[in-house]
Amino acid sequence: MKCLKCGAYVYSSDKFCRSCGTTLNEDTCQYGDNIANSKYDSSSCHVKQYDYSTAYSNTKKDSDTKYTSSYEYDDKYTIDQSKFDYAMPTDSGGDDKYVKAYIGQNYQSIKKMKFSFPSLIFGPWYLLYRKVWGYAIGIFIISIAAAILLSSDIADIINTFINVFLAFKFQSIYMKQAEENVEQIKQQNLDKTTNELLDICRKKGGTSSKAPAIIILIAVILIPIIAMYVYTNDSVDVENENNTEIVEEVDEENNEFTYTLPQGFIKAYGSGFYNRFEYQVNNSIKCNLTIDKTTLIRNYPDEKTYLEKKMNIVANTTNKPIPVMSLNLNGKDWKYMNLETPQRSETMYAYKTDKEIYVIKTYDYKINNQSNTICKTKYNEFLNSVKIN
Repeated sequence: MKCLKCGAYVYSSDKFCRSCGTTLNEDTCQYGDNIANSKYDSSSCHVKQYDYSTAYSNTKKDSDTKYTSSYEYDDKYTIDQSKFDYAMPTDSGGDDKYVKAYIGQNYQSIKKMKFSFPSLIFGPWYLLYRKVWGYAIGIFIISIAAAILLSSDIADIINTFINVFLAFKFQSIYMKQAEENVEQIKQQNLDKTTNELLDICRKKGGTSSKAPAIIILIAVILIPIIAMYVYTNDSVDVENENNTEIVEEVDEENNEFTYTLPQGFIKAYGSGFYNRFEYQVNNSIKCNLTIDKTTLIRNYPDEKTYLEKKMNIVANTTNKPIPVMSLNLNGKDWKYMNLETPQRSETMYAYKTDKEIYVIKTYDYKINNQSNTICKTKYNEFLNSVKIN
């Protein structure tokens, strides 16, 4: 049970709160044969309360020795002090050793840290390693949503911002969590000795090398499955799609880039210049086509660099580089990279102008490890329509 005044944990047999001294049973402060007709004896109550608090606060606090004597208040009430040592929650002055046990060998460096380079480099993965589960899961959800709903460049900016934010705020986030978890451990283990509490803190805290590995394994298994459902819409009528009018899209900013959308494709999402189109082959197969552009920057000075960075991120599990090849589209030299896995076929095309890189990406999922010939035909029809003035 808890004290109604300060919230500290107490035993049901206690007469006073060990933390603040509040009376837990009003009968303690009353006298007379008939309690209903008795009067409140504040002086008697306060004497007992003071004796209790004094006895408890003066308990010997030695990490290797438990206090084994008993303290008697009167003939009817005796407290066995052997149940208590300085590991009780009222021992606020000893929290540092528990927090240190919770954090582990890097306690001093983390305590003084102002900027976390591991957080900057690894982002939410470092939070998983440090068992900061809530923040890590929240950031992963934001990153996945950004990747699905926004253009690749905007998603990259969001992820970079998150990592920079974590680098500056990791110390305060982690120390606060460590202190809160330590206090919770103490409150839930009132009967434990100091050494027992320290062992619990070490087990609950520290690092976890297994957590990031498990998350990666789950992602490798689930992402293809989730993607299939995200890009599958059973309500689409294939016959109606095949009767869709041909649409011509134009870059409204400078009228440089035009293309003709093949019959059957519908817009799934669009924001600014970024567009994603889909063509439903049947209930389980869908052809996907995205169009985007990015400004020439230091990280992407040309289309070759852009393709290598973007596609190699996707192909990290293949352990082999993807070659950049050339393709002539209506008199323009486009660069492209193709990634083939047993489950997926993905190709990214890029063309550089004076200020920008235009990007086309096609991808679909294989059936029984076989490429979808219908999708490839649709992609080729689209590519042959692309023009840059």
